[in-house]
Amino acid sequence: MYSATILDLDHEQEHASCGTAHQPHRGVLLINLGTPEAATAASVREYLREFLADPAVIQLPRFLRWLNVPLGRMIARFRCKASASMYQSIWSDEGSPLLATSNEQVSALQKLMPRSWGVYAAMRYGKPSIPEVLKQIEKDGIEELVIVPMYPQYSGPTTGTAIKVVYDYLRHDDHLLQVTTRLSWYNDHSYVSAQAKLLQQYTNTHGLTPDNTYLLFSAHGLPVSYVRKGDPYPSQIAETVSLVTDKSGWPRDRMSMAFQSRFGPAKWLEPYTDYVLKDLVAAGEKRILVCPISFTVDCLETLEEIDVRYREFVEGLGAELFLMPALNTFQPFISSLKHLVLQGCSPVNGRKALAGSLDHSGGNAVGQSLRTDSLIMVGASIPGRINIGKGPHLHYTDSATLKRIKRPTCAVPDFLKSVIKDAGLIEAFVWNTCHRFELYGWVSGDRGDIEAETFEKAASIIRRQMVSDDIVTSEDINVLVGVDAHHHMLRTASGLNSSLPGERDILTQLHAAQRLAEQAETAGPITGALLHQVANSDITLRKQTAWGSYSPGYAQIALQYVADRMKFDWLNCRVAVIGGSTTSAGVLRALTDQFGLPSKQITLVHRGHKNGNHLKVLRKAIGQGKRIRVQNYNEAVVDRLISDVDIVIFGLDSETPLIDEARFKRVRGASSKALTIVDFNTFGSTAGLATLPNVALLAMDEIEKAVNANATALSTDETFLAACSAAEDWIADSVAGDTVNRIARTVKHKLDYHENKHSPVSSGGIES
Repeated sequence: MYSATILDLDHEQEHASCGTAHQPHRGVLLINLGTPEAATAASVREYLREFLADPAVIQLPRFLRWLNVPLGRMIARFRCKASASMYQSIWSDEGSPLLATSNEQVSALQKLMPRSWGVYAAMRYGKPSIPEVLKQIEKDGIEELVIVPMYPQYSGPTTGTAIKVVYDYLRHDDHLLQVTTRLSWYNDHSYVSAQAKLLQQYTNTHGLTPDNTYLLFSAHGLPVSYVRKGDPYPSQIAETVSLVTDKSGWPRDRMSMAFQSRFGPAKWLEPYTDYVLKDLVAAGEKRILVCPISFTVDCLETLEEIDVRYREFVEGLGAELFLMPALNTFQPFISSLKHLVLQGCSPVNGRKALAGSLDHSGGNAVGQSLRTDSLIMVGASIPGRINIGKGPHLHYTDSATLKRIKRPTCAVPDFLKSVIKDAGLIEAFVWNTCHRFELYGWVSGDRGDIEAETFEKAASIIRRQMVSDDIVTSEDINVLVGVDAHHHMLRTASGLNSSLPGERDILTQLHAAQRLAEQAETAGPITGALLHQVANSDITLRKQTAWGSYSPGYAQIALQYVADRMKFDWLNCRVAVIGGSTTSAGVLRALTDQFGLPSKQITLVHRGHKNGNHLKVLRKAIGQGKRIRVQNYNEAVVDRLISDVDIVIFGLDSETPLIDEARFKRVRGASSKALTIVDFNTFGSTAGLATLPNVALLAMDEIEKAVNANATALSTDETFLAACSAAEDWIADSVAGDTVNRIARTVKHKLDYHENKHSPVSSGGIES
């Protein structure tokens, strides 16, 4: 018995009408652990014999491995009756839940795959066996095979032993299969997103919230001795739990992880799930939600161990246990399997793809391709401080107009989703800083053969989405495509378009833009590949040219101005940093690294972040300082903080002022204590405070002037100018030779013509 789905009915009928037979030549093999053929003692004993005789499961010293088979038989004989009883409690009319659901996954995935693909399933132990299904795959004429062990986290006793059986089979006789394996996908963006969506759906359906429920992630255990030998399983489980927690928005102080399914006298990974459940109930938890994080199919360990034994245990202690189902045939998960097969793993951080594309069906799968030929940039920016430039020509706008165009961070996801839908982009992200609001995206079409009209249509739609009033004209919005868009991105990432030439914080902002787009699900492997290349290019540029000598931090220069202007000593100040932006992270680093402010004198207040990577950045930046996470900045804890500190630094990106005169007077009362407010928010975080006594307000406009003055002084230095010119040449050489320049000029000309906005393009390069 094997499980394989080659064509769905609609495809069969379509080919029959054409008088031809469709035969797939690429295949997918999903491998799971296995199951007995029946819930009887004899069948379970046979299954356990095979399972326990595997040297990867019971790891003996090499000179004792001859004992694996007799030892496995002995243990199977003693455990078979008890195990059979457990299987009987979950057995269904379809038989084993694991096998039945695996077959359903095959059917569901087949419907999503290109028509040249067949989908199969096999079990490491029991039936259908891996060799049996591989024989059928070859018989069906499959030439290329992608193997996906259904364990997101790699471990020797699961993924390792399954792949060993595959290659043992291929090692004998003449097998012509071209095999690709997906060994580990614990941090794949689509998989993590699917797991988080399932968690959100389940909790919403059952009315479970962090206020009334504790979330426990439970993973299959592993002997500690295996980990000591280098098995990466526990670290990958921990990373998956972290990513899913952040993606779902569940607070970390209301969750934990544990390991289940241990057996035998050896020490296994801790903490043990049953021990944690007991401790949680003892601590007063009345509702506990268990998420079986390492299982992609419900099986004995979820349906019997958790849902029967652990449930009875928890209920006996007077609490409720909720079991979230495994991913099974959850549609976002099936879609993630398709993505994994065709494109390989795309890690959540977007830095790299672990395997190239295998989609030869003419679709839009891109693997690691940069796709710079289909890249488009539409956006606005204010001029930087470098008056030379060898990049694409741009118009510039002023700060007031940029405020009309740009959106606060919280509004960017909806903007991206709308643009993706209306403009038909494949992926997109927004580079949103104090100096620019630029959307980068990829138009759909065959690479190297995209007409100017395609870019023109997309740019026109994006423009209409971006511009909300008549004051903003077409002169304020730039359109770059292909190599021009890529060139502009490289210059900006290298600090050549900044008010502070050479600044490195711009790369942090770029990665923040990527994370925000990933949360909006508008960025994926194309975005990740290009941004990884841009970051590497910046590193290489600074190593190979004198440009590496110029890397000031924006927050560092700004806070130095604040210290000089206010004439105070940072070491005697208590500082509150409000906002979890990349600017706030830069401020925190500057306070501790540049000015030596003890971290215990700093308090960071930020709203909950769904993205774990940025949260790690904030944690590292605050060090041993106090960090307060709030739902909004109107909470009483923020009032108490403002009333107590010497300096408040706003690192927000919000159109609505956080504190006005009425709130300030209520918070500070009649206090004569001086307060300095430093506001990095483009829109302004305060209202009506500039004239209040004992308040010194340094708004973004004043900070920007100070930074510009620093940059102006720098740009008169001949050594700096030579380094700048070398950087320009290096970037120009790295993007030279792309023929899409012709399209870029054509698109810009047509858009200006159709809108009757004929104005000269700036002639001084990028930053004049």
